[in-house]
Amino acid sequence: MKGKKNFSPETVSSWEEHHHETKDMIIDAAAKLFDQQGYHKTTMREIADAVDLTIGTLYHYIKNKEDVLFEICDRLTNEIEIISENNLEEMKSPEKRIREVISGLLKFIVSHDHALSVFLKEHKNLSSAKFEIIRSKRKKYEAIVKNIFEEGIKNGVFRYVDPNIAAMGLFGMSNWAAYWLNADGRLSIVEITDIFSEMIINGILNREKPNKIK
Repeated sequence: MKGKKNFSPETVSSWEEHHHETKDMIIDAAAKLFDQQGYHKTTMREIADAVDLTIGTLYHYIKNKEDVLFEICDRLTNEIEIISENNLEEMKSPEKRIREVISGLLKFIVSHDHALSVFLKEHKNLSSAKFEIIRSKRKKYEAIVKNIFEEGIKNGVFRYVDPNIAAMGLFGMSNWAAYWLNADGRLSIVEITDIFSEMIINGILNREKPNKIK
């Protein structure tokens, strides 16, 4: 009788790394296909062909097409939340934090163009349970930005505007850039960030002497 086959930690680690790399390739390829031809029109076989896998091997990594869409959306929301929290943590000025949010979003668009476009267009195709997971994470990030406006108003830096509407306006302006932003275009990301920041901050800046925090 043959004994059980033992795998060294190095072998297991190598297998896990290969598994994650292959899954990443699948998610990236699917994001590109979903963006170019739509979620509903893209087949699992097309995704498999894009990464040179058989359809059977593809199902070893992904259960179904909805799971692919969920992975795209889930990874996106996780990453942008981590980036935002890390970048905003040390900043005290609400103006600088608003600018950092815009800068982060525009940089994120350039580096995740297909995934972000898919998220904006296709996330509503998720089943209710998966949609609520993504919606909850999105709401958490939206709350971070809303709180910046609230703090700025409370500190007298910004005049009063509805914080929720201000946050949605910032997202709307920044997210729409996913459809036209070109990293090699006439203006740099920094220049576009300056323009967007000036539009928002100057529009709500309190021109009077800031009130003391109560």
